[in-house]
Amino acid sequence: MPVLAVDEDLRTDQVEALMRQAAAQPRDAPVLFMVHGFRYAPGAEGADPHRSLYSLAPSLSGPRVLSWPQHMGIRAEGRGLAVGFGWDGLGGLWRARRNAGRAGVALGRLAAAVLAQRPDLRIGFLAHSLGARTVLAAIARLPAGTASRAVLMAPSVSRAAAWRALGSPAGRTAAVLNVSGRENLLFDVLTELTGGAAPFTALGRGLGRAAPGWADLRIDDAGHAAGLAALGFRLAPPSRRVCHWSVFLRPGLFPLYRAFLVEPAPLSLAALRDALRDRRPAGATRRLPDGQPA
Repeated sequence: MPVLAVDEDLRTDQVEALMRQAAAQPRDAPVLFMVHGFRYAPGAEGADPHRSLYSLAPSLSGPRVLSWPQHMGIRAEGRGLAVGFGWDGLGGLWRARRNAGRAGVALGRLAAAVLAQRPDLRIGFLAHSLGARTVLAAIARLPAGTASRAVLMAPSVSRAAAWRALGSPAGRTAAVLNVSGRENLLFDVLTELTGGAAPFTALGRGLGRAAPGWADLRIDDAGHAAGLAALGFRLAPPSRRVCHWSVFLRPGLFPLYRAFLVEPAPLSLAALRDALRDRRPAGATRRLPDGQPA
C-alpha cells in the first residue's frame, strides 16, 4: 500500500500520481485518506504532516509524532493506497476551522475523482481534531450511495456538522466511528467556546442520539473497553488525565482502526455497535462536579 501525498490545492502532479496508482489497484482495494488537525501544514517547519504523521519513517520527532500508516499496518508495497491529505491548519483556531471546511471541499473532489475512475474501490478516512471537520465536509460531497468509512479521532467539530453530513446522499450510506473520551474534555470545551454565537455541542461528547451509520466510542468508558476486548481489541490504560492525542497514541486503538478501515474483510459497524450497545444510552453524558456535562 503506497503512501502518497496530496494537498488541498490538488496539485496536478500529486493528483495524477494518485489516479495512476488507483487505476492499478485490484478490485475492492482500500483507499485510505489520512487527515491531520490543528497546527499542521504541508511544508511547515516542525509541523509538516508528510514528515511526521503520514510518513512510514518520520523525520521529525516529538511526543506526538507517530506514523499513522505504520501503525495501520501499511507498507510501501501491497494492496490498496494510503493518501496523506495536507491542509493549512496553522494560525488561530478560528482561521484553522475555516480552512478545515474549505479543505473538505477539495478532499471531497479528490475522493469523488477516485471513485469516478474506480467505483469498486473502498474509500476510508482517518482524521484527527479539526481534520474531522474536513472529512465530514468531504463525505457530504461524495456521490450518492458511496459506502465510505471514517474514523474521527477527538473531533473538533460540532454535532450539527455531523448530522448535516449524515443527511447528505453519501452520508446516508457512510459508516462512521467517532472516538473520544474524558481526556479530551478540555478540548471539547474549547471547541464549544470558540464555535460562535449559535448553540454548539462538540462532537467529542457523542452524536447525541442514535443513527444507523454511526458508533460513538468513549475510550475512558470501562464498558466500551470491555466490549472492544470481546472483539479482540484490548486498550492500554490511560497515561494522562488530559490529552488531545490519546486517541491515536494509546496502544490498542490502531488495530481497531485498521480492522475497520483497511482489512480485506473489514470489521462491520454492526458488530462494533453490538459490542458497545447498552454501555451508555445514546446522548448520555458524564457530569463534572459543578453539574456541567462532561
